[in-house]
Amino acid sequence: MGLLSKVNALLGVDIPNMRLENIGRPRPYPYDVTAILALTDGGAPNTFPAGYTALIPAGTYDFGDSPNRIQVECLKIEVMPADTYIIEFYKSYDAITYTPIGANRVSVALAITLGIPIPNPCRPLNIDGATLYGRLKSATGGRTINFCVCVSRWLPSTVIIPLSTGVWPWG
Repeated sequence: MGLLSKVNALLGVDIPNMRLENIGRPRPYPYDVTAILALTDGGAPNTFPAGYTALIPAGTYDFGDSPNRIQVECLKIEVMPADTYIIEFYKSYDAITYTPIGANRVSVALAITLGIPIPNPCRPLNIDGATLYGRLKSATGGRTINFCVCVSRWLPSTVIIPLSTGVWPWG
């Protein structure tokens, strides 16, 4: 039994034990400053394209342990025409089955040529076998956005915090 568990048992309170899950420094992707990621909508208003665009290929990051999990910490939009957008993220192990892992709605009144960050746009994924995909739709159609992402190593929490049974405000 850990020290915090002993203190909780002695005091009769439920003090949560939390752990930081992002390990290491964020890394931009793509790392080449002349390269960008781009998503294009389906051409018509409020329409996704027929396919998915690969953003981060499987096996891109190797942290020396398995599985290599990454968290997309930030989506940094660099060029975006004025419009309202839905950006969706998917993971796929075989480029046939796509699992949704996040979506964001972004609305801009003026065209953006400076970077704006969108924190935590999707859930973590195992980059050993899965590729990160994206797709876009816009309110007016015929739009493309350019961006990069910042990723970091992600480790799931190993401490389970039980539900509190105490009364308010301590529970």
